[in-house]
Amino acid sequence: MPERALHIDTGRKYYSAEWIKERIEEMSRLRMNTLQLHFSENEGFRLMSEKYPEMMSEQYLTKEQVKDIIRSAAKYLIAVIPSVQEYSKPYPPGLIGCCSCKRTKKGGITGHD
Repeated sequence: MPERALHIDTGRKYYSAEWIKERIEEMSRLRMNTLQLHFSENEGFRLMSEKYPEMMSEQYLTKEQVKDIIRSAAKYLIAVIPSVQEYSKPYPPGLIGCCSCKRTKKGGITGHD
């Protein structure tokens, strides 16, 4: 079956879990079958992180909310493809030296554990 997808960039603009689940219902009516969720961008990091809470934006999705989105999509036979960009803002306080990250010339980081 061909892929008929929707890309939602929550990194640039926060969208609530309820809003995303409403789009999933609309996708099913339109016979779409793939949802790509982009969680990070220069404007925000929208996933809960217990290990690096300083990376999170003020508005973010919790692990339970993401699981609920995935369950909702599965109910409508929609695949969810998560997408996380390298953290490209300057390092937040405390992140330097916390893992094997190396700064790239473009300002991002590479070499995550």
